[in-house]
Amino acid sequence: MPMEYFVLVMVAVVSFIAGRTTVKKFEPQKPEALQEMRVEAKKALGNRTEERKAKIVQLIKDTVENQFQLEECSGMITPRGISRVDVENLLDVSSTTARRYLNVLEEENIILQIGESGKDVRYVPK
Repeated sequence: MPMEYFVLVMVAVVSFIAGRTTVKKFEPQKPEALQEMRVEAKKALGNRTEERKAKIVQLIKDTVENQFQLEECSGMITPRGISRVDVENLLDVSSTTARRYLNVLEEENIILQIGESGKDVRYVPK
């Protein structure tokens, strides 16, 4: 029985020492390092936003061109542009996020909204 206690105490001591060593490796970051990480994260987020906006604009241009060609070939009139749902599917984002991207592109005068609200709203290049 005393040997079992000895082994238990040794395991506890080794675990304590290993835990202290691990904690020292993960000391809090210095304020300068945290600020640098924030700047890098903000830059990466900005890059992702610009890439996504470019994808949306390209989708709009391609879709409008395809719709125009379809009308020429078939004589069938189709609604021009893309919908918010198209952006959701393209970027795999929520409806709120898709709407945000479309609003930003509209504010930047890159795209134009056709329709007031609902499912009939379409977006075309400006």
